[in-house]
Amino acid sequence: MLRQRLRDVLSERRMVLGPEESATISRSKGEVPDTLRISLDEFSHYFDSASASGGLVRLRATLIRATPAGDRVLGQRLFTVRSPAPSADAPGGVKALIAASDSVVAELVQWVDQLQQQQPRQ
Repeated sequence: MLRQRLRDVLSERRMVLGPEESATISRSKGEVPDTLRISLDEFSHYFDSASASGGLVRLRATLIRATPAGDRVLGQRLFTVRSPAPSADAPGGVKALIAASDSVVAELVQWVDQLQQQQPRQ
């Protein structure tokens, strides 16, 4: 679910390739695109009490740029988003995880955009 949401949002403004696809097809003008590596650390429905729960999404993102001298890390960040559930049951947990996923994806896209604007290709 989270992977597809990320792909959908990121592909609105840039090329998105999966791990099974070759980066060589995306080369233009001899440049290799930046690579975004994501590690999903937590995707949980947690309970604060018998009547309150929420969703938690935590992921680590690393943006890498290939250069003639080797790979260079443009940035790395841990994203953590908690979202309250409308009810302390499975349907409420799903809604909370969807909201947390949407928030973390929006934060990640904004972060990638900022890094790429701060460090344009030379």
